[in-house]
Amino acid sequence: MEVIRLIESFFHIVGQLIGQFVHLWFSAIGLIVVSVLYIMIYFAVVGSLVFLVIYGLIRFIRKRKFKKSSNKEEGA
Repeated sequence: MEVIRLIESFFHIVGQLIGQFVHLWFSAIGLIVVSVLYIMIYFAVVGSLVFLVIYGLIRFIRKRKFKKSSNKEEGA
């Protein structure tokens, strides 16, 4: 009876260790996935803002050039 109890406790401990390892592994994978998604969202937001700023500057400069050229034509 003692041998069976030792075998049961051994497999119980091994099962718990495997469970802990799998849990840790899934936690690590989840953390990596969430981190990658966060980084992707961050770069998407920052990239969009940078694009909008550059686009607005280009439109502003083009409008200014157009106004200057139309003022020169009127004055001439």
